[in-house]
Amino acid sequence: MTKKINLRIEDEAAIRLSHAAARSKRSLNAQIEWYIDRGLDADEFQERAASSEIHHKDGDRTSLELDNLELRDTPKENQR
Repeated sequence: MTKKINLRIEDEAAIRLSHAAARSKRSLNAQIEWYIDRGLDADEFQERAASSEIHHKDGDRTSLELDNLELRDTPKENQR
């Protein structure tokens, strides 16, 4: 399903969007949708990162070796 919305933006932003769409060989609508998707993905990533913590498998918090690190969900307050 497609939803039609009206969007008001400043002239400079419209020009920048048009140029970005041309460089990407997308329509203006497709370029705006691409930016929206990227922003939503970033929001979801930040939300996930905020509810996660880095665990050091060997307990050495100074070790930054990737095979020693693990991303774990932070327990919610009522689960602690």
